[in-house]
Amino acid sequence: IRVTVSSTEDEKTFFIHEGLLCQESEKFVRQLKGGFKEAVDKAIEIHDEDPNHFGFFVRYLYDYNGKF
Repeated sequence: IRVTVSSTEDEKTFFIHEGLLCQESEKFVRQLKGGFKEAVDKAIEIHDEDPNHFGFFVRYLYDYNGKF
């Protein structure tokens, strides 16, 4: 899934496996499994969020998920 995260100062695009997003967030499940535009486009846009902070979330998904 292409996730574009933007703030007033920066924008970054992340490519994340759908399963990882869905196992960590009910919001992503609704967006990607509920027949919304995001499910068809396989793309999510997140505004007013620091892309670097979202990057920490992505790192958690891939590096630490399920290891606690």
